[in-house]
Amino acid sequence: MRNSLKSHHLKQMSEPLLKPCQRWPLPVFAILSLVLYLHTLNYDFVFDDSQNVRDNPNIRITSFDPAQLRSAAFDAPSHRRPVANLSFALNYLADGYNPRGYRLVNVVIHIVNAGLVYWLLCLILQLEAAGKEAKFKIAPAGIPLVAAATTAIWAVHPLQVQAVAYIVQRMTSLASMFILLALCLYIVGRKAGITRRRGITCIAAAALCWLISLGCKEIAVAVPLLVFFIEWYFFQNLKLQWPLKTVGLWIVPMVVVVVVLVSLLYLDMKPVEHILKAYENMRDFTPFERVLTQFRVLVFYLTLIVLPIPSRLTLDHHFPPSTTLLDPLTTALSLALLIGILVVGVMVAKRHRLLSFCIFWYFIGLALESSIIGLEMAYEHRLYLPCLMPILALVLLVRRALCRRNLIAPAVIIVVLLMSATIYRTLVWRDGYTLWQDCARKAPNKPRPLTNFGYALVQRGEAGDIDEAVRYYHRALAANPNYPLANNNLAKILTDRGDYAAAIEHCQRAINKKPKYAEAYNNYGVALVKSGNYDDALEKFHTSIKLDPNNASVYRNIGNAHLSGGDLDQADQYYQHALTLQPDSADAWNGRGGVQKKRGRHQDALPLFRKALALDPTHKPSRANCRDTIAILGSIELKAGRIKAAAAYFSEAIDILPNAKDCNNLGACLGQLGQLDDAIAMFARAVELDPEYGDAHRNLEAAEQMKQPQEHP
Repeated sequence: MRNSLKSHHLKQMSEPLLKPCQRWPLPVFAILSLVLYLHTLNYDFVFDDSQNVRDNPNIRITSFDPAQLRSAAFDAPSHRRPVANLSFALNYLADGYNPRGYRLVNVVIHIVNAGLVYWLLCLILQLEAAGKEAKFKIAPAGIPLVAAATTAIWAVHPLQVQAVAYIVQRMTSLASMFILLALCLYIVGRKAGITRRRGITCIAAAALCWLISLGCKEIAVAVPLLVFFIEWYFFQNLKLQWPLKTVGLWIVPMVVVVVVLVSLLYLDMKPVEHILKAYENMRDFTPFERVLTQFRVLVFYLTLIVLPIPSRLTLDHHFPPSTTLLDPLTTALSLALLIGILVVGVMVAKRHRLLSFCIFWYFIGLALESSIIGLEMAYEHRLYLPCLMPILALVLLVRRALCRRNLIAPAVIIVVLLMSATIYRTLVWRDGYTLWQDCARKAPNKPRPLTNFGYALVQRGEAGDIDEAVRYYHRALAANPNYPLANNNLAKILTDRGDYAAAIEHCQRAINKKPKYAEAYNNYGVALVKSGNYDDALEKFHTSIKLDPNNASVYRNIGNAHLSGGDLDQADQYYQHALTLQPDSADAWNGRGGVQKKRGRHQDALPLFRKALALDPTHKPSRANCRDTIAILGSIELKAGRIKAAAAYFSEAIDILPNAKDCNNLGACLGQLGQLDDAIAMFARAVELDPEYGDAHRNLEAAEQMKQPQEHP
C-alpha cells in the first residue's frame, strides 16, 4: 500500500504540463482581458510614456541593424531594462508612435501572464496535494477550478490596470511574464528530476528566463528567493535540516547573487553613494523616513487587494513620510501588524504550508521596491505579481468557509464586481487630462498631481485652461514652495506672458532645489532669449544639454537664440540636430524655414513651413510663416507681371490664414485677369477683415465704378 501511494505521488509529481481537461479556462482569461482593455487601445501616451517611448530617440529603429538594436536597448533613459526597451523599439518599427500597437502588446502580455499564472497555480496546488500533511489539499479534479478562480480574480483585478493601461509599465508585466515562466519551468524541471535530461533542460530554461526578466525590470532579483521557498516548502516539505545542510549550496550563493545584482542593476556597485544621491536630487524624504513609511504602504497594499474601490485607486498616492515610529501612530501599528502576519506565516508553516507560502510570497515580491532604495513611496503596478498568492489564500479561505462546496457562484460574483471597477478605472487613463484630474482630486495636497494636472490643462489649451493651470501651479507651490516642477512650469507661462523677471525667478528656484534640472535651465534660457540676453541664454541652454543631451527642445531653443541673434548657419545646424532627435518637431521645421526666410530664400523656406504645418496643423507660428512666405512669393510674381501665378499664391495664403492685405492683392490680380465680380468680393473681404485698410476701400470703390458702365451701357 505504501509503495502504491509513493508511486502515485511520484506519478502526480511528474505530470508537469496542463492536461486537455485543465486548459478550458485559458480562452476565458483572454476574453475577460479583451473585454476590460480592448477599448483602451486608442488612449494616448501619458506621464513617463513620454520619456521612455515618445521622446526617446533611441527606440526609433528603422531595421534590425545590430547597432540600432544595441542603442535601443542600452542607450535609453531606462538603460538597465534593455529587453523592455527593445520591445518598445519593435513597436516603433512596426507602427511608429501609434499608441494602439504599444497598448495591444501590453494587453497580449497580460493575457499570456494570466495563462502562466494559471499554470503556476496548478503546479503549486498539485505540489500541495502531494504533501503528506497538506491542510488545503484539493482533489485533482478540483485543482483547475481553484486555479481558474484565482487567476480570473487576479486578471480582472483593478490593481492590474496600471500595469496594462500604462504603456511604460510593460516593464513590470514583461518582467512578470518571464518570472512566471522561470518559476513554472523550475517546478517542471524538479518534478521531472534534476538528473534527467528533461529536468536539466527545464531548469536551464528557467535560468535563461530569469536572466531575461532581469533585463525587463529589477524586481526579478527576487526570483532566487522565490525558488528557494518553492524548493523548501514543496519539495523538501519544510525540513529544517535542509536549509542548514544546504547553506553553502543555496543560501550563501543566493544572498551573494541577489546583493550583487541589486548593486549592479540599481546601485552601480556603489550602494551607499547611489542611494544617497537619489534622495539628494529627487526625493523630499530621507532613507530612514522611506523605510518607516513603507510599513504603512505595505498594509495599504493589502487593503487594496481586499478592497479595490476605484475611489481608493490612483496613479499618484499621497503618503506623507513617517518621521518616527509614532509620527504618525499608524507607522507603529502597521509595523506591529506586519510582524504579526510574518509570525503567523512562520507558526502555521507546518500545518498550513500553502497559506504560509502565500504570506512570504507577498513580502518577497515587494522586498526590493519597499526597501531603502530611493523610489517613489507607492505605486499600484508594484502589486502586479505580489498580489497573486494573497488572492489564492483568500480563495482557499473562502472555499474552506463554504465547506468546499461549489466555488463557481461566489467566484463569478467577485469577478463581475471587480470587472466593473476595472472598467471604471481604465477610463481614467484616456489621456493626460483625465489621468491627472483624477490624481489631483484624490491627492489635493500633493504637489506633483497638482502640477501635472496644470500641465495637462496647458496641453489641452481650451478657453480658460491657462489661467486654471496657473491656479494649480500656485496650489502646488502652496503645498511645497520649492517644488521644482511647479516652479519650472509656471516659469513657462510667465515667459509666454512676457513677465520675464518672474519667469527667471521661478527657474532659479527650481534649479536651487534641483541643481541638475535640465528642463529648468532650458526654460531659463528661453526667458533670457525673449528678454534679449542671448549670451546668458546660450550658457543656460548648453548647461541643459550637458545634463540631458537628448532633449530636442533645447537644440530648437538654441537655434531660436542664434536665429534671433542673426547667426543663421549656427541656427540651422541646431535645428537639424533637433530633428535627428525628434523628426516630427513642427517647431524645428518651422525654425529651419525661418533661417531660409531670413536669407531671402523664400522658395526654399516654403516647403519647410509646409512640412511643419503638415506635422501640426494647429501650430500657429508655422501657419503664420507659411502664409507670409506664400504672400511674399505672390508679391514677387505680381511685380514680375505673372498675374496668374501671383493670384494662385495669394489664394493659397488666404486659405491658410485670411489677411486683409492678401485679399486686397488677390482682388488686384483678379481685376487684371478680368474677373471683376471676384475682385470686388476680395476687396470687400479685405475691408471686412480690416475696416481701416484704405487701399482696400479705394480698390473696392474703383472696381464698383468700373462695373457700373458694364451694367448700364
